[in-house]
This record gives sequence, C-alpha cells and structure tokens, in this order.
Amino acid sequence: FFFVYCFQSIMALAHTQTFNVDHISRLCKGQYGLCLKACTDQDMFDSSRATLADIPEDVLLNVADYAWSPSLSAVCSYFWAVLQHRHIYISCNAEHALRTLKSDPHVRTLSLRWEAPCPRSLTSLNSFLALHSLNLDFRGNDWEEGCPHALSELRTAPALRHLNVDLSGCLLQPGDASQPGDVEALAMLGTSPTIETLSLNLSYTELVGYDCRHLAALKNAPRLHSLALNLSSNRLGSAGNVLAALAELAELPVLRCLNLDLSGNRLVAGDAKMLANLKQAPHLEDLTLDLSINDLEAGDAQVLAGLKEATSLKALTLDLKGNKLGKHDAEALAALRESPALHTLNVNLSMNGFGAGDASALALLKDSKHLCTLTLNLSGNSLAERDAHALAKLSESVALHTLNLDLSHNKITKNDAVTLSSLWEAPRIHTLALNMCTRRAGARTQA
Repeated sequence: FFFVYCFQSIMALAHTQTFNVDHISRLCKGQYGLCLKACTDQDMFDSSRATLADIPEDVLLNVADYAWSPSLSAVCSYFWAVLQHRHIYISCNAEHALRTLKSDPHVRTLSLRWEAPCPRSLTSLNSFLALHSLNLDFRGNDWEEGCPHALSELRTAPALRHLNVDLSGCLLQPGDASQPGDVEALAMLGTSPTIETLSLNLSYTELVGYDCRHLAALKNAPRLHSLALNLSSNRLGSAGNVLAALAELAELPVLRCLNLDLSGNRLVAGDAKMLANLKQAPHLEDLTLDLSINDLEAGDAQVLAGLKEATSLKALTLDLKGNKLGKHDAEALAALRESPALHTLNVNLSMNGFGAGDASALALLKDSKHLCTLTLNLSGNSLAERDAHALAKLSESVALHTLNLDLSHNKITKNDAVTLSSLWEAPRIHTLALNMCTRRAGARTQA
C-alpha cells in the first residue's frame, strides 16, 4: 500500500511535470520504518513550482530501496539517471543479460527467473559488488553438473544480506567419495559472513534422508537470523535422524525466525520427537513447523508440547493436517498455555480423525496469561456437542483478543452453534472468525 500510494502520487506529478517541493520531499524514519508524505491536491500548488529534478537524490534512493521495485526509475529521465538499474527483475535463458548487468555498480536487488542455468553464469553473480538482496527462481529446471556448487559460491558475495532460492522440481544429485552432493554444496551457504535471511525451496526434488542431514551445516552461519527450508513432497519417510539434524539448527547463534516445511514426506510415528529440541534456540521468536500430510500417529504431537519451554518463543505455527492424531495429542498441545512468552498460536489439526470430545482439552488454552491471538483449525473431524461446549469456554480468557476457530465438516449442530455464539459476547475478544459450515448429501448448511 505504501508503494502504490507513493507511485501513484509521483506518477500524477510526472504527468504535469510540476509539484510543490515542500509537500513531496518530506521523508522521515519512525517506529514503522520509512514514511513518505506526498500531496498532489491542486489547492496546495502555488506559484513557486519546481520540476521533478528538484527532488533530492537521497529521497529517491530511500523510496526505491523501501519499495523494491524497478517501476519508479521509469517515471522520468531524472529518476532514471538517479535510480538506474538499482532494482531489477529479469527472466532470462542466456548469459548475455548477466554479462550486461554485472558492470553496473548500482544493482542492489536482483530477481531472476532462470532457465537452463550453467555454472559459469551462476558464478558471475559474485561480480555484483553492491548486491544486497537476491531472488533466484530455478523451478523445474535441468541442472548442468556443478550448478549447485557454483551457487554455493554466493557465500563470498561481499554485500549479500537476503537470499531466496527456489529449486522446486529440480533433480538434486547425491554426493559420493569424490565430491559433495548438491544439498551439501548448498549447505555451504551457511559459511557466509553476511547473509542474514535465507530461504531454500527444495520441494519435489526427490531428496532422501541422507541428503538432508547436510543442511545441519547451516547452523554455523554467524549472522543468519531468518531461515526457511521447504523440504515438502520428498522421500524423507522414517527419517528421525534427518529431523535430529534439522533440530541442530537451534544452535544458530542469532536465529529469530525459523520455518520448516516437512509436509508430504511420509514421516512416521516417532519422527517428530527430535524437533522438540528446537526449544533450545536461545533467541527463537517465530517458529513454523509444517508436518501435514504425513503418517504421524496418536501421541506424536505430545513431544511438540515441549516447545513450551522455549523462553523467547512469541509466535508458533503447527500444521498437523492429515495425520492420525488423537485425544492425547490435543491434551498435550493444550500445555502450550504454560509458555512464558507465547502470544500467537496457530494449530491446524484438520482431517485427523478426532472423535467426540477429543478436542475438548484445547479449551485449556484460555488459561494462558500471554496468548492474545489463537487460530484452531479442527475441520474435517468428528467433533460434537462436548467439544463445542468446551471450546466456548475460550471466552473466559484474560488475554485473548483475536480468535479464529474452524469447526467445519464436523458433527456440530445448530444447538452447538448457539453455545459457541457466547464467544461473541466475550468482553476481551474483539476479532472473531467462526466457521461451522457442513456438507451433507450435496447440500450445504451453515450454523
């Protein structure tokens, strides 16, 4: 919204080529980042008009860096001269585009949708000495031999802070005695002295457990505070040793945000227990674990309740959709109310075969002293009256102000809906989303 407002204002000014300097070049840094005040009302224009060239260069640079968009440079020739190729998005299938750009010292943000990459062109990315943020999209490509190893050379990029690499659908090769495998090469990015945020999408790459163990090497990254690993839809089944290796990421010295997607990997009973060791991360504030569409069984979620001991954890998302969890798992997850700092909790327990009364224990989350935002997805189970009456007690929470409760496709009746309507009267809850839709015999009813 910020950029749309700024861009529309400046485009309107570009149309007239005149503006009031006092009303557009006001840039301030506050609690919420950069804030540009621009006014184009005709009654604010006076006789002392100036051209766009009078906008200070530092204002243009700050706005461009905040918006991360190449569009601003196309407003006028002056903007183009100042901003040049500072933020770039390219879809390329040849090396000449990079050869053209690498001589430009101004490139700060670069996004590439890359087809048919080769090691030489990947290595040339290190020639962008001012490159701060890099997004690489290789989805569905066929790698040349040596490409992941060339990509790992980005660890030497002098100014790189943010790296996002999408390798979804690429075939990654295992290593052997003569050279490391592709995943092991990518894990070398953890030795970068500058990278602060890293996202690797390795979904649908036919990874097996042995390959993923090398990702534990990322724990040595000295400045990495945000890490996202998408390992979904691979072959990590019965991979307890792999999850133990991923749990070593808790040793990252400044890690604050961690997102692990392990969905669709045929994980079995007992595999999840290693992930509870993430509670040892001393600075971890935001944790997302996606374990959906696996073969976890009753009792497997109990170990995740150990995350309540994470002293810095403020936001937790657990996606456990499409497993075989049961009553005792709900009771264990309710223990997260004891977390000392947790204020946002999202739990997806849809399509797990919960029976009548199995989810009642989740109402105990009302006793949390800090939990203010709660999302519970319990759709596609067999919950009934007892569960509805129990969950209605969430209205008694002393801290909760935002509640999203999905009970669709259960055995919830209209009478149960009346019981749950008491949540609307809770004095502290000011945002409530309640889904109790059901489908029976092709008809749709909503309580």
